[in-house]
Order: sequence, then C-alpha cells, then structure tokens
Amino acid sequence: MPTDFKGFNRRMTLIQKAGFDYGFDSDACSACGGRCCRGNAGHVWISEYDVRKIGEFLGINRIDFIQCYTNYIDNRLSLKEQYTGGSYTCCFFDANRSECTIYVVRPDQCRRFPFWDYFRNHREELLKECPGIRERPK
Repeated sequence: MPTDFKGFNRRMTLIQKAGFDYGFDSDACSACGGRCCRGNAGHVWISEYDVRKIGEFLGINRIDFIQCYTNYIDNRLSLKEQYTGGSYTCCFFDANRSECTIYVVRPDQCRRFPFWDYFRNHREELLKECPGIRERPK
C-alpha cells in the first residue's frame, strides 16, 4: 500500500473513465508541479458557464473577466497564457506555489484532464506530462 508524505498509510483511489485504458491517481497532483497547467502553448476552452463561475469566484463581472483573462479564437473563448521560465502557463497558474489559483472553479476542460479524447491515441505523451497515470486493473 502506498504511503503519503507523512508516513501514514493510505489507499490510492484510482479514477477511471469508460473508454480509457488507464486510470488516474489524483494524489500525484500535489507532487507534480502543475505539468498539466504549463508547457507548450495550447488552449483551455471555456464555456459561458465557466465564465460565470470563475467571474463570480474572482468577484468581477462577465465583461471584465473576458477582457482580462481570455482570448477570442475561432469563435470560442480560451484562457490567456503567459510565457515564463521557458514555457507557457495558464494565466491562473501560480508558478511560485505550483498550483491553480481557481482550482475549486477550474474550467470543465481542466476537470476532465487526463481523460481527453486526444490522449486515447497519445498515451506516451500523457505519461510524460502526468505522473498520476496508472495501469488500469484488469
């Protein structure tokens, strides 16, 4: 049985999703440094629901949120990125603390990670990015 950082025994909870041949141990997130929030440039697509939810959390209105934190790309909204330390990071990723500053209201795309359709055929890429990927029990 794995142990946590304090030496207490814990059971790993493996998150699984139908159609994916791997599982995800979310406990690995605390030690990974936010690899899913930084790296190559990309898009974190957000819905109107995400705009409202994050805006409320930040205490700003919809228009100000969109102007400050998003880019309009191909008729969709994507969170802005910043280039720091040789890679791109989500505008809500705190690199000093290696954590998402809006984690409790993070967009749906972030909530679904690592179960993205893209990774069905790019598992080796996912394994490099996410230390929480585990073999799915037979």
